[in-house]
Amino acid sequence: MIQLFEKNNMKKYILIIIFIFIHFASCQQNEIDPKEYFLQVVNIKANQLNADTYKLSSFGRMMLFESEKCLIKENYLGDSLLDKIYYTKDSILSFSQTGEGPDENIMPRLMQKKDKSNVIILDIQKKQIITKSLSKSISSIVNLEYMFLSAIQTKHGYVVSGLLDKEETNTKRYALFDCAGKYVKSFGDFPNDGNDSGGKSKTFAYQGYMVYNSVLDRLATVAASGAIFELYQIDTIPMLIKRYHDIYPIYIDDSRSGRNGIKHGKENVIGYTDIYATDRYIYTLYSGKKLNQHTNTRMLDTMLSNDILVYDWSGKCICRLVTDIKLFNICVTNDDKELIALGWDDDYHLYSFDLSKVTFTW
Repeated sequence: MIQLFEKNNMKKYILIIIFIFIHFASCQQNEIDPKEYFLQVVNIKANQLNADTYKLSSFGRMMLFESEKCLIKENYLGDSLLDKIYYTKDSILSFSQTGEGPDENIMPRLMQKKDKSNVIILDIQKKQIITKSLSKSISSIVNLEYMFLSAIQTKHGYVVSGLLDKEETNTKRYALFDCAGKYVKSFGDFPNDGNDSGGKSKTFAYQGYMVYNSVLDRLATVAASGAIFELYQIDTIPMLIKRYHDIYPIYIDDSRSGRNGIKHGKENVIGYTDIYATDRYIYTLYSGKKLNQHTNTRMLDTMLSNDILVYDWSGKCICRLVTDIKLFNICVTNDDKELIALGWDDDYHLYSFDLSKVTFTW
């Protein structure tokens, strides 16, 4: 009887060990550099544009308005939080001032172009989505129920990521909001990275950027840490149609004194630093550098990259563009023939790259 009991216990122990091993193995990841997927590699050369480097005070995402020959660009330094840059001449104007007034912003982030003469802005701190013309007139303001880190407008309302202040436990990566800014539902699982930190920590770990194709009703997202790319068909029920979870972020929970946050490990990989899309392609700027590859005075080095990874809207890896100048931010003309970028060569500069001779194949 005792022997039978010992045998049964031994079987249980073995099963537990096997289960733990399987679970541990499932959380391990064979890291893949996403550049390896791209068989076509094209070198492109920069043409410096005539913009005063003194006026380009920081990096920041950009939206391109071809008909006006101008960019709307985020500015993280100074009172002008958004700049309007005429990239064919030396002219940089303020597009948004700091403040709490109806035509001022506190923490604006560019969402997307609405059309040829309007841009959509998310003010994270004011919990507002603002539609603003190039002449700076505001046509709509949507007040939001909650605070989140990024958003994109779709045919059905808004898709957001980084939902921060919703009280109920939320284990999903994205959420749908209606056109009035009201929460509808959450969707999309976080990558299975084996990290048991809570949902808020994962929200910070997987924050990044989004682009939307209104013709196909598809959404592409990339993470700023690791190498995480996801493509969704939105419709009324979002469906994941392609993903590349090649490198997970390295992070630990850092919630102190009631604040939410994370700490990244020194081996954490800086992932996609920008994304831009046309009707045909998704352009992503990928770093791939680790946090331990910088000094305290050169943190920006890890964000600079020469690699632009181009996907189509089915998630196929089309082409890797390699630039001769290190870049912070990118935008592309609607016909995919010109890329305009903010780069660094002893100072901030605007550059143009001719894509008209690049044959995008796979």
